[in-house]
Amino acid sequence: MLYIASNHGGYSMKNEIIERLPIECTDLGCYSTDKCDYPNIANILCERITDNDIGILICGSGIGITIAANRHKHIRCALCLCLFNG
Repeated sequence: MLYIASNHGGYSMKNEIIERLPIECTDLGCYSTDKCDYPNIANILCERITDNDIGILICGSGIGITIAANRHKHIRCALCLCLFNG
């Protein structure tokens, strides 16, 4: 299973990724641009992940949500950036 989640800072990017993915994924929130706490979003996704799952977490900077996810013993989360134009 592929899970995806974001805080309010990553809401629009999350929706764009979901639209472009060639496979089905489960959206775990958030569901609007209303403010929400990234640790809560990270916890929701990380608690669903098992050995055969993949998760994508998105937030404004990516730093906080990465730290929150890595607090879970079975999670290895890395910050990935795309720095090209076009």
